[in-house]
Amino acid sequence: MAIFSVFGLLPTFHDVDPPKAASDEIIDRAVANGDEHAIKFTEACLREHALNPKPVYLAASLDVVGRL
Repeated sequence: MAIFSVFGLLPTFHDVDPPKAASDEIIDRAVANGDEHAIKFTEACLREHALNPKPVYLAASLDVVGRL
């Protein structure tokens, strides 16, 4: 979550709606982005989402992939 503190985005991710993108699509977007940090962040978000299924993890992953 450090990347969000750098961009000052933490307050915007409370109580988010679930993204319409499925996990496979989120992975595809991260890989297509090509940035290793986007890929690692996506993996971490999807792993955490599997343990604690909150939409914030999926939304954060999509947001980071779009920013990097």
